[in-house]
This record gives sequence, structure tokens and C-alpha cells, in this order.
Amino acid sequence: MVVLISNYELGRFLWCESALERGLNAPFSRIAIGESFQRAYRPVLNLLERLMRRLTISLRKWFAARARNEAKKKSVVRRRSSSRTRKLIVQAWSGAGVEDVFVKRQPWRPPAVLCFDHNTEDTLKFFEDWRLKSAAVKSSVSPKRLSWLTEPRNGRGMKSIETYADYAGIETISTAAAVVIAADYERLAALVGSAPPTINLHLWSDPVFKKLFELGFFEIVGLTERVSDRYHDNGKARTMQILSGTNAEGNKVASEHLLALSALITEGRGLSDEVSFALNSALDEAMINVARHAYPEDHNTGYRHIGKWWVTAEADRLAKTLTIVIYDQGATIPFTLPRRKAFHAVVDSITRLVSPGSTHEFDNDSAYIAAAMDLGTSQTGQPFRGYGIPQMKDLIDICGKGRLSIFSRGGRCEYEARSNWGIRRSSFSRSIGGTLIEWVIELPENPNANSQ
Repeated sequence: MVVLISNYELGRFLWCESALERGLNAPFSRIAIGESFQRAYRPVLNLLERLMRRLTISLRKWFAARARNEAKKKSVVRRRSSSRTRKLIVQAWSGAGVEDVFVKRQPWRPPAVLCFDHNTEDTLKFFEDWRLKSAAVKSSVSPKRLSWLTEPRNGRGMKSIETYADYAGIETISTAAAVVIAADYERLAALVGSAPPTINLHLWSDPVFKKLFELGFFEIVGLTERVSDRYHDNGKARTMQILSGTNAEGNKVASEHLLALSALITEGRGLSDEVSFALNSALDEAMINVARHAYPEDHNTGYRHIGKWWVTAEADRLAKTLTIVIYDQGATIPFTLPRRKAFHAVVDSITRLVSPGSTHEFDNDSAYIAAAMDLGTSQTGQPFRGYGIPQMKDLIDICGKGRLSIFSRGGRCEYEARSNWGIRRSSFSRSIGGTLIEWVIELPENPNANSQ
């Protein structure tokens, strides 16, 4: 009988024999292969034993080492194949329906508290990661060629998605953070032709779902009718549907929506003429500023924009507060202020506020925002409207209780009604991706309500 034995089989036998001599487990030895296998391959085993006696020590070591390496390679292949079978399957909700897809890369997760006030650093990091990982920000790829879901190669099987943001872990979301999410989904929908699918919507918390539903987020992604049965108004707070535009003509529509929303707080009595005028003036100035200065042609935002502003509001019936948010993704105050005609009027102010030893790129952004507030209130005698910040501050002062927050690029300035500490500044190492203006005001009683 002629028996052909490969080098690998011989080396494997030698490896097992040496392991037995050392008292180790040898899975391929005669002991481990079973009695039936020993009887069937007795001639082969006898031949291996005779060959082994004739081999030199160096050859025995070479065969054993080769067998160990081959065994390691096979073990790695088995681990890789098993990891491929453990796919992350998620539900993708889009205007086309709901379908199961598998995820190629692990998702990135926002913080449980998505809020610029109470969890600033983590919230900024999430939105920065979102802009970087969104496919439409890549300038080398035409966005109209992109697709959020990839078809299987053979035409059969499950679609896939590269990655996604896992909103199921969010427990609390602020109105400002919700506006930034909705704005970015609208931006991507305009660039790609469709918004990214919402993943595992059935796992989202009720407060997050309610906030985004009232905001109009599901209208942007084409899911309003499909998810409307889940919406429930708890009567405590209500968010105005987000409005967007490219010029200041949307001020009238925004004012009408805000007046209707404020009626929930004032129980139908409406706003006083003074508060109503200050509110309209602040909105008008903010929208004019975005339309005129936020999107210069020579400014590179780092990702594609669509030249819009977004505005919404939330009425809290229990706290009697009205929160108004305006957001744009354009050039920020630290970028546009040095290009203004009246910049020389605040150079000294900026020089006093700028830190001599900056720790990051945006370390002095808050100084520029604070200087813009000074520029708006200074009497320069020039035909310059400023940033509309005086009107924004007037709204806070007239109401008597409230707060104005201006977050532009990596800087933030806060102004509180009738406070002694003036403007509070802070800077962060990450950008908010534009300018975010937020009023939180406690509406006063309407003195004309009883006479009406």
C-alpha cells in the first residue's frame, strides 16, 4: 500500500507527540482522534511513527513549528467568519416604509442629555461627529449620487447601511438641540434627494419622539402619517413646527405662529403691545442678519450648506416660559465681525477680552460675540444695523425675567434680564456649526387683558 503524507500532516503529528511529552492537550494525537479513527488509519499512524524515528531533531522542530503556524491561520479564519455572521440588524424607517437592514460599522451614540446648556461638550462633540460622518459633506462625491441604503450585490438578501446615529439612547433633548438635528436632516435631504432613514424609531423615548414630532422632524423625513398614532399631547409643553427660509420675508409667518403659541401660556389673553413689538423686532433683526451676512460666497463652512435659517419655539405652560430658537449654518460672528465697516469701533473691546494664551482654535470666539453686542449698542453714527442684538436684549429686559444666549462657532455669550454680572462668556474647542440664538422669556401679564 502506498500512502502519501503531506508535510503539514507529518508536522501536525510531530506537534501532537511533542505536546504529549510535555503533558499538554494534543487534539490531533492518537489519543484524541478516537478508537475508530485509530483502527482505520493504523497503517498511516505506523508509517508516521517510523518516519518520525528517522527525522533529525532540527527537522522535527521545523515540521512542528510549521504545523503550529498553519493551525493558527485556520483559527483566525474561523474567528473572522464567525464575526461576519454576527450582523447588527436594525429597523430603517423612511418614506418608502419600514425594513430590516444590517449595519456595516458600529453606530455612534449621542449623550443621554442632548442639550447645549446642561451638557455642552458632549452635545457639541455629537454634532461635530454627525457632520463629519454624514456622507453628503464629502466634497469629492456628488451628493446626488449618494444613497443611504445599499442594495445587496446579488440582488437578494438584506440591504445595508454604513452607520447611523442611535437616538434610542437619548433621554432628554432641548429645543435648541432638536432644531440643529432637524436643520441638518433638511440640509441632507436637499443635497442628496432624501433624508437619512430614522433607525429603530420604536425604541425612541416618548419625550424625544414628542419633541421631534411637534417640531416637524418627521415631516422632513417623510414619516408624519406613519407615526402620527404614537403622538400624545401631555398638555405641559408644546413645540412650534419649525420654519425655514432664505430671506427675511418669513418674519410675518413666524410672528403669527409665535403669537398663537404664546396664547397657550397666557390662556388666550395674548401679549402686551410692548412685548409683541419687541418680539417682532428681535425676530426681524435676526432674520435680516442671516439673510444679509450669514452665507457669503467666499466663506467655506467645511461642509455643504443650503443657505437657510430655521426658527421654532416652545411654550411651557407650567413654567410660564416661551423659548425661541433661531439657527443658521453659515458664517459665524467671529468670522463676519472683522469684515464689518464699523469693526474699528470695537477693536479696543476685543483686545481687552482676548486671552493672551489661547488653548484652542475657538478660544477667543466669545470675545467677538461680546464685542458684537457692544457694537450694536455703540453710537457710531454710521449706517450700520449691527447684529440686531439690542432688540434681542430689549425683549429680555421688557419681559423682566429671561435669558438671551448667542452661540456662534465655538463661543457663547449669555445675557440675563436685570442682572448685575452683565454678559457671561464661555468658549469651547468644538464649533456648533453656525450661529444659534435662543431666548428664554417669562411672559408678563397683559395689562390690557381685563379691558378687552
